[in-house]
Amino acid sequence: MVCSSSRLKQSILMVLCAGNLLASAMAKDPIKFDFEGPFLPISELSPSQRIHGELPQGLADDSSWADLDLVYSAETGTTFSGKQSLKLSASHVQRGWAQLTLRGLRLDKEHFTRISAAFIAPGAMKVTLFLRKREYPYTTYWEQTFDVRPEWRPMEFLVPPVVEDPDAILTITTKSEGVLMLDDLVIEFPSVDSLKQNAHAKEGNQITNSSFPLGLVGQWVVQHGRFGLNRAFPDPAVMGPTGVPALQFGVGGEKEPFENMNSRLISPAIALNGGQPHGVGFYARGSREGQAIQVSLFDPSSAKNGITKVVAVGPDWRWVEVSGDLPYSLHGYYNLSIGTGERLWIDGVVVREGKEAPRFERSGSVEVSLRASKPYALYFPEETFLCEFALIGDLAGAARLELTLTDPYGHGIPVEPVELKADSEVRSFTIPLKHSRNLGTYLLDVQAVDADGKKISRPAELAIHRVHHPRSANSDAPDSPFGTHINPTPWEARMVKDLGFNWVRVHDGGQEVTGWYFLEPSPGRFDFAYSDRAIEILRSQHLSILGMLNMTPSFYTDCPKDYPQTDHTKQYFVVKSEYRARWQEYVRQIVGRNAGKITAWEVLNEPYAGQSFFIKKAEKQASGSYRMKPGTAENYVQVFGDAFTAAREANPAARLVWMMNHETGWNDKCIQAGITDYADIASYHYYLVDNPLEGYPKTKFSKVADRLRGELAAAGKSLPFWNSEGSGSNLQIPWKHSPAYEDGACQAMANGLVRSYVSFLSQGSDKWFVYSSHIFGVWAPYYYGFTTPDGTLAPSATVLSAFMWLMEGKKFDRSVPVAEGVTAFVFAGKNESLVVMASNLREEFALSTIPAKWLLLDWHGNTAKSAIISQDNVAYLVLPWQAGEKDYERLAGLKMNKPE
Repeated sequence: MVCSSSRLKQSILMVLCAGNLLASAMAKDPIKFDFEGPFLPISELSPSQRIHGELPQGLADDSSWADLDLVYSAETGTTFSGKQSLKLSASHVQRGWAQLTLRGLRLDKEHFTRISAAFIAPGAMKVTLFLRKREYPYTTYWEQTFDVRPEWRPMEFLVPPVVEDPDAILTITTKSEGVLMLDDLVIEFPSVDSLKQNAHAKEGNQITNSSFPLGLVGQWVVQHGRFGLNRAFPDPAVMGPTGVPALQFGVGGEKEPFENMNSRLISPAIALNGGQPHGVGFYARGSREGQAIQVSLFDPSSAKNGITKVVAVGPDWRWVEVSGDLPYSLHGYYNLSIGTGERLWIDGVVVREGKEAPRFERSGSVEVSLRASKPYALYFPEETFLCEFALIGDLAGAARLELTLTDPYGHGIPVEPVELKADSEVRSFTIPLKHSRNLGTYLLDVQAVDADGKKISRPAELAIHRVHHPRSANSDAPDSPFGTHINPTPWEARMVKDLGFNWVRVHDGGQEVTGWYFLEPSPGRFDFAYSDRAIEILRSQHLSILGMLNMTPSFYTDCPKDYPQTDHTKQYFVVKSEYRARWQEYVRQIVGRNAGKITAWEVLNEPYAGQSFFIKKAEKQASGSYRMKPGTAENYVQVFGDAFTAAREANPAARLVWMMNHETGWNDKCIQAGITDYADIASYHYYLVDNPLEGYPKTKFSKVADRLRGELAAAGKSLPFWNSEGSGSNLQIPWKHSPAYEDGACQAMANGLVRSYVSFLSQGSDKWFVYSSHIFGVWAPYYYGFTTPDGTLAPSATVLSAFMWLMEGKKFDRSVPVAEGVTAFVFAGKNESLVVMASNLREEFALSTIPAKWLLLDWHGNTAKSAIISQDNVAYLVLPWQAGEKDYERLAGLKMNKPE
């Protein structure tokens, strides 16, 4: 799936009409379910006595052969869009699996099958989609397994035209016990010709930068098995065969405090022709003879490897070749991945179409590499953009670099070209760029041309960002609501502080910082070297830390010895009862060691999710896989209570954070077991995945917030609320070069981040930790927060930075209706008030006339004469005083006009 959830929703709603199943007799008409109409009793559809409930006409259960209990129902409390979704509740699964079917799909070799739907599972589970033959031998034509998490996730799959079958079946299958919900299911049949997006792809090498004299450029990234400490860098001691320093990546550059470290170098998305033969080639040099590396050219929309091969390299340079037929892609974009478990050097990367073996060739007569003078190309208003250029290749004569700078509004800014000479030995340049002083993301485009103006290189791009100085640049800000997740590295810590974040949660990218699994590598032996270094890095930037108390070493758990060592879930087996004292000792050690540095500690991550809290030994199945035995709320409260006692002994000022769940009865069970005797703060994870306004007073989250507060109030408690993990949009976008400003997914991410904070802060949440500013390829190769490890920030980062700068130090006061669908959210400070103008309508409004001394800003934080307000855009009003009743009257009387 490579579009934002809001765009997917729009595309679905454009074709959905009233009713449940709108398929016609024509083979290639789309089939659509919005689940808004009536459901039929399951007794009419299935003979099994253990399968109950209701289903829409057109869908059927195919689980009667299995040994399980299964209930289907219309769900009204949790939907992706509209008023209803479909809910599957599976329990007592002893044999087989739950299987929902759609019959009568007419497959042929002239049409693809595109399947799109949104999924959510409060306890997390794996789901598999099958296209298969209806009758025996039930031949599978296509299958895809994916994780469904506790937030709505829109998915889209493209099945190539591989078979002729006029009566095929689509099945939605899960072997897990738990609840699965489904919404907006659409099956379409685009023709082969309609998806030939790159029919005129350029000949030759399709990789813009085949070598890396400045390190990673153009959104190449390194993903590590443990989310990464090292970066890829040019090694001046190892000259590559193409004549420039080779790129080094993989483990071994520094001590790694954890096992089974793997690295993948992933390219930016490459526009290629699916269904055609392609080849990948590059020079490689390993740490030892026989070192294995995996090379894959794959479709990120399905996360399946289209062309993949494991090859062996050694300490001498070798040319590596991998070729094959490239599968069709949903959107015509592919990624190249080079994976290794050891240190590796590469040079001269080639991706090209054709049956012949790839040979080394540059992407042009010369190649241009760019690097900003500051990490993440993040600059403050008074600073000048400085860029370093490197050229590879031979200049036949005089040439120049033509530069194009585009401002945050898509306007071009003239930049003088850089003259080059063929006999010049200088191949890098520092260039001051004259530009406007607007905040936001700029795009620098550089291309080499010869004396006649002929282009001799492919364009090189660099996103450059301008933001305010953070309000707490050189001090702690523990009351700030703004948090995120990062790798604990100096450049990332500085980056998030410069953007305006003041808190970090050490989970995923930072799980080695306080996770027990990493701190006690053998029984009774603690190693805090990495932890101390990481905490010092974070604290040096005045970042407050939400510590994590979780991740048990395997030798204190029931984790089976043959349990997959690379599966992160082995770290979530909870300590055995006889080792509870060791759990408390770990808590005392890490909390006491960081007294004065970390005061807030969250106990376990998502213990209510089936993959995060295993209290009992897993049962091995006949297939060789394991069925997990999740812990209960009572188990969690016991673990929490032990941690509370040890933490308070080590640091009386320590505050413990209870992990709530907004989807199930987990909270009530925790309260009944006594969690409120220990918890100082209540946290939850809530992801907003569609972008209509999620704010005060009548939205999905407002109902969740009211329920969470009500559950505590019923127990006689009132705790601060933190959202310790969430995002504005669960976006999956094609990884191109620097994101274009007209890219709807990038705009949706920016819009969603701002609206999320407006929603949570207006509902009384004290902190919100964005997920995430450090990940790439964690859940899939195309899921991200707003950064990549190569130093690229998405435009959404500067939009969020502007909001955080305006919002810091203010508290929600009230909301004021301005027009139908338009609401003003007022956040008041001592000497200034911020008004966020937002709409839940697709229709655009223009705000231009405002009271004297009020300041109108767009979402970049720049002064505006007028601003567009819609479901996709917000605007700000700044009052240089604390808002009063007369200001609220003026707000209510603002005139909203249609834009010209």
